[in-house]
Amino acid sequence: MSALTGIAFRENFLDSLDRKMLDFYPEYITPNMDSTKYEITIEHLLMMKAGFDHEENNYLLIYNSDNWIRSTIELPLLYTPGEQFRYNSFQCHLVSGIITKVTGMSTRDFANQYLMEPVGITIHDWAQDPQGIYFGGNEMFFTARDMARFGLLYLKNGAWENEQIVPAEWVETSTADHTGFSDLTWGDLHDWNYGYWWWLGKINDYESYLADF
Repeated sequence: MSALTGIAFRENFLDSLDRKMLDFYPEYITPNMDSTKYEITIEHLLMMKAGFDHEENNYLLIYNSDNWIRSTIELPLLYTPGEQFRYNSFQCHLVSGIITKVTGMSTRDFANQYLMEPVGITIHDWAQDPQGIYFGGNEMFFTARDMARFGLLYLKNGAWENEQIVPAEWVETSTADHTGFSDLTWGDLHDWNYGYWWWLGKINDYESYLADF
């Protein structure tokens, strides 16, 4: 989803990281909505800094609801947008919905056209929400070989067989530190931080970025 967001900017489907999330979801605005939610931007979602609680406290509530996007937007804000990192997969799903809206195609079709097929990757299955929007947070199924291709794509700064699939500047920006934590350890990942939907840190003293949850 991080790569797809960068491609959506390159293809001019999106124009600014500062665009407000609710600009894309006017149908879910209510008269009594917390006005702070109007400040949530695309970049806040990419950094997991929208202000929502960690998914461990609301994942099943949203997943079992009849509208994942509405239920996510209706979550109470615990923090001012942009201030606190709190991992929540449904922040990714909000962007999947945005990509669906601005491109006029499903996120899966967009992914196949601009990312997967050019690199030779097959999406074997991908969960959808009750409205048919492909889950931005997880439940995308690939082979290990396909994942290796995606990793190699990023090691080559987004290029594949002389074609720039993901903008090189997006690869750099999305794998840069956007949290600024220090001395945090998570299993074998040391000094971890977070980019745009990429985990960052050191494994055996090697600087790394990885997809995990």
